[in-house]
Amino acid sequence: MTEEDFELVRTFFHEYADDYINRNEEKAPYILKKEHTLRVCDNIEAIARSLNLSPEKTALAKIAALLHDLGRFRQFETWHTFFDPDSADHGRLGAQDIQTQGILKGFFQEEQQTIITAVRHHNVFRLPPDMKADDLFLTRLLRDADKVDIFKVMVAKYRQDQSQYRKEDQFITNSCKDDNRISPELIDDMYACQSLDRLKVSSLNDLKLLQISWVFDLNFRESLKIVQEKKYFDAIFESLPQKPEIGEIKTFVSGFITQSLLRPDVSG
Repeated sequence: MTEEDFELVRTFFHEYADDYINRNEEKAPYILKKEHTLRVCDNIEAIARSLNLSPEKTALAKIAALLHDLGRFRQFETWHTFFDPDSADHGRLGAQDIQTQGILKGFFQEEQQTIITAVRHHNVFRLPPDMKADDLFLTRLLRDADKVDIFKVMVAKYRQDQSQYRKEDQFITNSCKDDNRISPELIDDMYACQSLDRLKVSSLNDLKLLQISWVFDLNFRESLKIVQEKKYFDAIFESLPQKPEIGEIKTFVSGFITQSLLRPDVSG
């Protein structure tokens, strides 16, 4: 794929997103997802650059980033939530929409399938063990680029003065209650060095732990460098109750990041 291909898909995406924004009275959720998508494109380009990917592979990755949350628009318009368990798997919705819209028509079949596979799996809890190498690599790129921007969005929310909290912000946190509780089970699960299970989240603090646990599912050093430079993890930890067990988790996560930054990346 080429940069010209990316520009064609970007034109489609702007028109697609703007249609949802213009026809819905509640515009904030759709604007959020449009802006998020464009930043994920920037993130994936930065990660691709750090890996010295070819222009063709970089264009492919950027197109996947443009399309990764396509299903979010239909999801929110239909169910008025971004919480998949209460609606539908937005990765699956997006993969369906790519095919029904014919967005990638004219591209090589293998390229189409790799992008659709990445979109379909960018949000799953665990990746299938039998993915093809090219599909796996692009999916990991996309998952990293996506998480890096979700950190940005959530940290801005957590830093927000509570007096400025708006009712419509609830869709960002899936209406998780800010009740100062933390599930002990999730604290224990953190030490397994795996992403936490979203279905175990029952409070806003649990959601914050879940997001911190994504560090265990970041695949490339550039992703870790970005979140370190932006101090996203520090900000989330600061927003949690200052309990000894939280301080211990922070030390554990910091050590994991230090070790991960020493490991070589897997090239695509």
